[in-house]
This record gives sequence, C-alpha cells and structure tokens, in this order.
Amino acid sequence: MQSGAGEECDDGPDNADAAACTSECKLAVCGDGHVFSTGDGLEECDNGGDNGPGKACKADCTLNVCGDGDQSPDEACDDGNQDPGDGCSAACKLEACGNAVLDPGEACDDGQNGDNDDGCTDLCKLPACGDGFEQASEGEGCDLGPQNSDTAACTLACADATCGDGLVHAGVEQCDDGPNNGPGKACRAGCLANVCGDGDQGPGEGCDDGNTSDDDACTSACKPATCGDGIKQPGEACDLGDANSNTGACTLTCTLPACGDGFVQAGAGEACDDGNLSSSDACLATCQPAACHDNVLHVGVEQCDDGNTDDTDACVLECVDATCGDGLLHAGVEQCDDDNTIATDACTNACKPAACGDGIVWAGHEQCDDANANNDDACTNACTLGLCVNGIQNAGELGVDCGGPCPKQCLVINEVDYDQPGTDNAEFVEILNVSSGPVSLAGHWLVPVNGNGNAPYSAVDLGASFPTLAAGQYLVVIWGNVTVPNGQLKLVANMMSVILQNGSPDGVALVHVPSKQYIDALSYAGEINGVTFMGVGPFNLVEGTPASLVDSANSPGSLSRIPNGIDTNQMGVDWKFTSTVTPGAANVP
Repeated sequence: MQSGAGEECDDGPDNADAAACTSECKLAVCGDGHVFSTGDGLEECDNGGDNGPGKACKADCTLNVCGDGDQSPDEACDDGNQDPGDGCSAACKLEACGNAVLDPGEACDDGQNGDNDDGCTDLCKLPACGDGFEQASEGEGCDLGPQNSDTAACTLACADATCGDGLVHAGVEQCDDGPNNGPGKACRAGCLANVCGDGDQGPGEGCDDGNTSDDDACTSACKPATCGDGIKQPGEACDLGDANSNTGACTLTCTLPACGDGFVQAGAGEACDDGNLSSSDACLATCQPAACHDNVLHVGVEQCDDGNTDDTDACVLECVDATCGDGLLHAGVEQCDDDNTIATDACTNACKPAACGDGIVWAGHEQCDDANANNDDACTNACTLGLCVNGIQNAGELGVDCGGPCPKQCLVINEVDYDQPGTDNAEFVEILNVSSGPVSLAGHWLVPVNGNGNAPYSAVDLGASFPTLAAGQYLVVIWGNVTVPNGQLKLVANMMSVILQNGSPDGVALVHVPSKQYIDALSYAGEINGVTFMGVGPFNLVEGTPASLVDSANSPGSLSRIPNGIDTNQMGVDWKFTSTVTPGAANVP
C-alpha cells in the first residue's frame, strides 16, 4: 500500500468493487457506490449519493422492502407492517373502495363501475333501501338515502309517496287515511283535511255552509247560531257562551256589562254599582269605592292621586308627593333613597348610590374620590391612595405594583435548557411572574441572541398568544416537545428543534417594546453586551459580574435560578446548572 499515492488499502489481485478493498485501492464503505458483498461484506445495495429514506437503497445499504416503514419509489405506501385492513396492504398498495379488491370492511368491490344497480354500489356496499341509490332490480321506485321518510317524497320503503298510501306527504298532503279518504270523512279525496268552512260536513260538525262567517245561520265553528253559543253575532254586543251572567263580563241577553246598570260585575272590574254615574258619592262613576289612589284627586285631603298604590312613582304612601329622603325609591328619578340627607353614606343626598368617581368620599369605603378617570394621580380609579402599593396596575406599571415607575420586578427568566444530549429536541425558556398580581404580556418579547454579532433571532411575541400571566404562574416557551404541568402556560414557538444557539457565547433576553424597557436576560458560555431589539437598548445580557454558565451536552440538565425565582442581579449568584429539568415548575438544585 502506497499511502503517499492516496491508497487506503491494496490487496493486489484481490482488489474488487465488491471486496473490502475496491479496485481504486479505497476501503469499502456504505455510500461509495460499490456493493461490498464478499468476505465480511454485508451490503445488499449501494447507490452512493442516492442512498437514503424513500430510495431503493436505504442509508445503511440495505434494500428498501415492503413492510420496513420506509416508502420506496415503487411503493404506494409503507406502514411498517404487512397487516391488511389498516389502509396499506401487505403488498404496500393503498386499500380503498374502487380498487376492485375486496378489502377488509368492504361488502363488495366492483371497481366503482358507476352502476349502482348491479349488486354492488360504488360505496362498496350491497344494495339496500336507504343507501341513496335507486335499484330498480330490487323493486325500488326511489331512494333518497337519509332523506327517505314516510313524510317525504320517497318513503322508508323506497316507494314514491302517493295520496291514498296512508302516509302524510309533508308539504303536499294535509292528511292521508288510505282507503278511508272521501266525502264526509276526516280526510277528503285528494288528501285534504276536512275543516269547517269547506262545504263538506265532516265528523263533529253540526253544519257547514262553505264559509267562515258568523253572520249567517251556520257559525265559523260549524254550529247553528244562537245567543249563548260563545260567538258574537249581529245584534249581540257579546257572547261568552255558558259564562254569560248578569254579574259577569257578558249578560244573559248578550249585552256588555256597564257601570251604572245596578249590577256588580266583578269580572268587569266593578267593586260596586249604585245605579248612577256620580263620582261624588261612595261609589264612583268607575264603579269603584272612593279611596286614596282611585285616580280622583281629593282637594285639601290628598297632595296627589295617580290611581295606584305604587310607592316608586311620583305619588306615594297615602297620596303624598314623592321626595328625595322619604325612604321610598322613585323609579326613573331616584337610584336610591335611604330616608336621610347624609351625602357621605351609601346613598347620597341626591338619591344616587355612592360610587367611586362621584366626587364624594364614601365614609368607610373610599380613601379618596377625585371624580376623574386618571389612575396616575393621588386618587386611583378605585378611590384608593398611592400608586405602587395600592394593589392596582396603574398606568406605566407592567403589572400590579411592579415594573415601570415601581421598583419591584414583575417577570424573570427562570430556567433555560438550550442543549440536550444528542439532538436538541426539547429546548425551552421558562418565564415566571414573581409579583403579587397578574402581569399583562402585551408588548413583551422573548429574544434569543446570537453572540456572533450580538444579533437577535427567532424572537417570540408573548402577548400575541397569552394576554396575562397570573401571580406565581409560569410561561414556558418551547422549541421542540416539552411537557408542562396543568395550570401553567405553554407556548410552542416552533416544533422544530435545534433553534436555540449552544453558546460561546449566546443568550436570551426579555424586553417590553412599548415602554422600551429591558426586563431580564441571561448570557451563557460567555459575555454578551450592547444588544438592541426593536428600539429597546442597547442593553447587556450580563447581570453583575460575568460568570461561566454552560448547559451540559452530555447529560440532561438546565440553567436555573437557585433559589427559584430569586433575582439579585448577580448572574454568578442567581444561576446554577442543575441536572433536574423543571419546565413550568419550581427549580431544584
């Protein structure tokens, strides 16, 4: 062997393209285009650069065969088995209706020849009434499939609906009693219902003159006209039938009751009837006893009289005018009335409920009330004093009493796993709300940074996926596949893996773009400074004294804040590598 001449081996006359040492004096390897099949050679094929998935020769120089789970160029499918009935046959052909092969689950298969009356439909099913195909050979007159109905044009027996078949064709027939249809019957010929006014005296009718008039001898109820029949006819003022009564709503002579006729008709609302229409005696012209709220003003006795006993209108109690402070709620005028004129209790002296923003300090409930909607002044919209300790997210704060003008930090980058053994398929960055209230994620971006040029890449808009992050809640931004506990937020930035750079150096930052604030950052495997993103910056990814922080590529683990969520702004103190990965949960050493 002359290595200086580029030889890797030389077996002399035993050199061959199928041998361990090829005719070019190169060691036989899978992918060199020569099939090493002699001696210790186990190659079944070798197409060189054309080896690989979906090829006739796979990447390990074995033949691509049916059932290996790799679809070769001459296979229609390959599901890794030779089991029939799973969509891919043992010959790696697609199983489907119309392939003229009786596959599992098919009753027949004639290749979908378009003839649904040849014993096998194009759905690979045996002919049957209700399958949607009209099979004359089966005696069907029609078949509308699921639309078949004994009330439709095609019955459940696949027969055309006809008058006299005993089935009511909806929208076409009114009735159908089969052979019992006819004159004087409940269902007339032509499948029309026998009704009063059609001129055909049907069952239960005393007469039928072909009209619905109550002005003739036969009423619209098809009964002979008479007083007391319940139908008002010419000459009658009313007719309530058996309910006619001289003390009721209609008299025995079919006349309406009237105040002043001497009869008390309680059904007409009369409480008395003294035979006159005077309102100056004990019984008014309305046949009601004179009383407060009778809608007659007793001058010198009543301030008002609105004819009702409603103490929520302008006339209340014993006919006196409603006023603010009388303890009665005047509907539409007063919103409350607590029977006093104290302005600082629950009901103001304007009879309106005390409310934040009305300019009146509600004693025992409000600290202040400046009657405006400005949350940034001395009195908040919740009528409490202060800004950073009032439990309200005021303008400029990124969360409740944190961020912006308040010194307390709301969000921290809590855990980073950018490197896993083998292929990086579970990368994530965990964010934790360490404040006491919810934090709006609007405008917050998680920004990976490439240390080569300090360039941001693949930034994630957190607020586009989640509006807020609750107090103590985690948000895990994932590249790949990571499981997060219930109740914590999971944002899959990309199902692709190997997105986060693996250091030397690289890092991640959390910024709030609208306020141009840098929130938190981590620089790993080196130091990154002077980063700018969407107008935020320049800012440094190193907090305090630089420290060497590296995620292991050989064993599971992550860079984590230890203790969990603590940020002293000293990366060497706050961050540790831990072998226990806890996405969406508290970090452990």
